Amino acid sequence: MLAAYALTWAALVGIGLLVTRVATLPGERGIEHGLADHRTGTWNTITHWITLTAETPTVIAAVAVIAIVLRWRLRRWREPLFLVFSVSAQALIFLLVQVLIERDRPDVPHLDASPPTSSFPSGHTGASAALWLSLAAVAAMTAARPWVRRALVVCAVAIPLAVACARVYRGMHHPSDVAVGALNGLTCMTITYQGMRRRDSEAGARARGRQHVHA
Repeated sequence: MLAAYALTWAALVGIGLLVTRVATLPGERGIEHGLADHRTGTWNTITHWITLTAETPTVIAAVAVIAIVLRWRLRRWREPLFLVFSVSAQALIFLLVQVLIERDRPDVPHLDASPPTSSFPSGHTGASAALWLSLAAVAAMTAARPWVRRALVVCAVAIPLAVACARVYRGMHHPSDVAVGALNGLTCMTITYQGMRRRDSEAGARARGRQHVHA
């Protein structure tokens, strides 16, 4: 898992170098200015609330509460730790990418205060993707009701997409920033999920080996 996280970081740094030092992506500036030119009070309010769902305090609080509830309901640490590791890995890789990649935010009016970090990648989008995709994976593993699984899959797609669009609308990120942020969240969730499944398989194999020896 650590090797896979390191490869993810290296890949994101490589993408960051491409979009900041080799060539800007065509069409990004047009999207950013087009959205800024058509802002309305209603959409300013809607995107503000969407952004709040992916703020760092909101995500930390959500992960803490959900992890506690999962531990209480399931009586095991497997799913809570999966959620915590997925979101934490995304955040760590996001911070380590920003150490090397410096990218200015779009040259349009910003509707949020700019934190002292690079525009690349989008931390809000990455956190939202890691959180909601992890919850969808937990539901797939544990939820008995199909509608719960389907609802969380819809949320895992719709909410990070809404956050990504809101961040570009509000002038805080380029489209490529939010795309790579979503990729970071998806990749970290997948790595953690596969690592957890591999650990379960190895534990099962050891248990079967012990049973065979005793038999």
